[in-house]
Amino acid sequence: MQSFFSFIVALFLTVLLVPVAMRFAASVGLVDRPDTDRKVHRTAIPRCGGIAMVAAAIVPLIMWLPLDRESISLLLAILVIAFFGVWDDRVDLDYRIKLFGQSLAIIIVMSGGTILWHLPLFGMEPVPAYLAYPVTFIFLLGVTNAVNLADGLDGLAGGCALLTLGMIALLAYLATDRSAAMPLLVLTLAAMGSILGFLRFNTHPAVVFMGDTGSQFLGLVAGIATIRLTEGVHGSVSAMLPFLLLGMPILDTGWVMAQRILSGRSPFSADRNHIHHKLLSLGFYHHEVVALIYAAHAALISTAFFLRYQSDLLLLIIYLGFCGTVIGLYYWAKATGWQVRQERSSGPGQEIMLANALGVWLKQRAPAIETAFPVLACGVLLFLALGAFCPPSISFDLGLLAGGVAVMFTVYWLVFPQLQPLPQRIAVYTAILTGSYLLAVLADTSWLRLSWLNLYCVGLLLLLLLAIRLGHERRFRASPQDFLVLFFAIAVPNIADGLFASFPVAEMTFHVVVLFYVSEFLMSERERGRTERLSGMILSVGVIGFLSVIALRGLTVA
Repeated sequence: MQSFFSFIVALFLTVLLVPVAMRFAASVGLVDRPDTDRKVHRTAIPRCGGIAMVAAAIVPLIMWLPLDRESISLLLAILVIAFFGVWDDRVDLDYRIKLFGQSLAIIIVMSGGTILWHLPLFGMEPVPAYLAYPVTFIFLLGVTNAVNLADGLDGLAGGCALLTLGMIALLAYLATDRSAAMPLLVLTLAAMGSILGFLRFNTHPAVVFMGDTGSQFLGLVAGIATIRLTEGVHGSVSAMLPFLLLGMPILDTGWVMAQRILSGRSPFSADRNHIHHKLLSLGFYHHEVVALIYAAHAALISTAFFLRYQSDLLLLIIYLGFCGTVIGLYYWAKATGWQVRQERSSGPGQEIMLANALGVWLKQRAPAIETAFPVLACGVLLFLALGAFCPPSISFDLGLLAGGVAVMFTVYWLVFPQLQPLPQRIAVYTAILTGSYLLAVLADTSWLRLSWLNLYCVGLLLLLLLAIRLGHERRFRASPQDFLVLFFAIAVPNIADGLFASFPVAEMTFHVVVLFYVSEFLMSERERGRTERLSGMILSVGVIGFLSVIALRGLTVA
């Protein structure tokens, strides 16, 4: 419960503090101006999100971490890295001063007992101190800078860190000794809450950057968390696991440093050789690059989970093979002149994505795709109907909640139609949460299976993706942050199978996420055309009907 509240507190405080920090960013010199060719953005943007993230994460750490040497060293290290990060965000420090600040923070956290005693390919016995201490220092220094250097596009560093910390939190939760795992859970979930709160403002196009304060904080925390996972909480896993959990930032940093050294330049000089720069040079859009790197990193951490007990050598071969594939594909693209977008003769200067070819072909041959709107609306209502009638009973409290929301939405719909969007979303989301809960927990029929509902939602998801892909003048736009949501929604039911035996949270999470996206698509599109308006009407009427049935069943319980 402490770990859960650390996530909620950090998330809430970050959302609260980021706008406050943005208000004062210009007056204290925390603004990122596009004054070099390396920078992708074209307008001045506040560089203060990291301050809010650190402040929001420290609060739950102080509240719920035990006051022992390990926790105190962690808090002091975070404060040191944040101090030098804010200083760097204001004046662009020389790299030697940055390294000094990072080194000081790492020495502090190492003095608290965070040491890599087991190294890849060195067997199960701890290595000598003269080897463990320098390797730990280099590892933490490398990871801190890897995440810092990866912070080149909106949401990139935050999203990758979120994936890494999420997997660490899951592995810590699976550890046998829950009491030993609790401090690590508090740390990772507090950091995840601060990231999610920040991504609310940092998803492309970003209105605020985390700066070096945020990226170095995330890098240090990710490095510390991986060490504490493999050394103390879950010591039976492979010593190579950190390299997969931090795979994309490590690959990016190693590749960039190697190129700089081979070209006779300082490894700390700035350039446009990062992976995200390379993908941009191949014609990918900003959000596509972020989503691609998310996907690659998600594949690595998923591999780390499923192969966590395998030999170090096997994981090393897999990781090197992954790195070789990424590097090889890039150099093949450069050698052949491949671009994701090509000029077409259909108009001067008109660029068409190769991926659009299928969409154009389908649009020409399937004008009836607009029927996807009412089909999606009816699909949501069928799911809700099962939730309304399958459970043998409905509690009084649930009936009262459903009745209140139904009355509120009906009144706003009839009396204040100009204020409809917010009440409609409240009603739709309440209905989806209620229906998913009833089907996941209370359904008691011999013919309905949660696995069938999973397949049903997969079908809705595929239809939704098709409708988004083929929609005209789309108002609904997916973002890289949506990829993170969908990844967790798909991964949780598969990775956490059997983890929540008494409560099917995995299935419920998947159903809720899919239905939320379908409903948001329908509500965003409802004013475009006759078919879209009809779909919105079907959804609204069906939601009122569902809530009314739940209210009648719950309030009439004897």
